[in-house]
Amino acid sequence: MSRPLLRLISHSLVPAGTPVGALFGTSLGAWRGAFIRPPAGVRAAALAGVLAGGLAPRSARAHAQPAEAARGPLGAALRAGADTLDAYDAALAGLPRDARTALAALVDSTRAAGLPAAPLERKVVEGVAKGADPARITQIVRAVAAGLRAARGALGAASDAELEAGGAAVQAGVPPDELRRVRASLPRGRPATQAFVILTDLARRGVPPGEGARAVARLVRAGARDADLAQWRAEVATDLAAGVSPAAAASGRTDTFLQARRPAGAPVVAPTPGPLDP
Repeated sequence: MSRPLLRLISHSLVPAGTPVGALFGTSLGAWRGAFIRPPAGVRAAALAGVLAGGLAPRSARAHAQPAEAARGPLGAALRAGADTLDAYDAALAGLPRDARTALAALVDSTRAAGLPAAPLERKVVEGVAKGADPARITQIVRAVAAGLRAARGALGAASDAELEAGGAAVQAGVPPDELRRVRASLPRGRPATQAFVILTDLARRGVPPGEGARAVARLVRAGARDADLAQWRAEVATDLAAGVSPAAAASGRTDTFLQARRPAGAPVVAPTPGPLDP
């Protein structure tokens, strides 16, 4: 069964509070538990399966689907749909109706805009698994969607992985223009995903976004590969743990890397400004 049809059934045909038992000849708790708001035990088992990489075993779902409830074509469709319900739909089903509606609209509009919706869906699953307030989950998912849109506005054509990493960087406080700066420093055809992941980590550690972007751009223009960037980030983190200021740690480790790459006897040359450097 397709996800849109499952949502139609969950959100419209079987709204919370509807006497579903009158429709299917079983208790409200059984059907509403299976598709609207699972009982605590079943919901916990399902989410444990989600975090392990899939849904709970069929035996756990069977408690929410008594055999006497599987009557008629719609009942059969619902029973078959339970086997194809993915992690996001399982998590969404455990939320109040207003949160379900708002989150589904965010995910659907993001997908319709040609942006990856998987980051939003993962946040829903994570939030439900942690027992977060539905309003807080909605707020975070809305921020993820905004980050993706900002990243696409700065980068234009980009892979889903680049957009997701760029969106996370924007959420961490990196201005979209800095994403453009870093991407412009990369050789043609090289994905910017790892560079954006580095930027996000630096911003979360307190490195000023502009300083971080300048450092990454300088490193890349000097030939740093993704593995080099990862090592540089680890060295910056070591300096931060030792009490070095974020800006000094980033610039200092950048200078050290560039000096190590410079041939013996070569003069020290000031960094060449990138397209967006002042």
